[in-house]
Amino acid sequence: MSCHAAHVEEDRVHPCGKCEKCRRVVGMLMAVGADPTRCGYTEQQIRDCLAALALHGAHQERGVFQHVLHGLAERQLVETK
Repeated sequence: MSCHAAHVEEDRVHPCGKCEKCRRVVGMLMAVGADPTRCGYTEQQIRDCLAALALHGAHQERGVFQHVLHGLAERQLVETK
């Protein structure tokens, strides 16, 4: 689990869905059409991560972040300016 604040529920580790790392992971997964719920994210966490990603960005190389945003915009998951 790459989340900075992961926690255990029952017998599984789950991401916090709030940290900057979660924003990046959810964004990258959604940009390529993968399902973040398979990594333990809830639907609400996914929505929140995408909203925060569009609003606050991510600590990634500029080109990588722009590529992720382009993929998300193509899938109509975020609006770009």
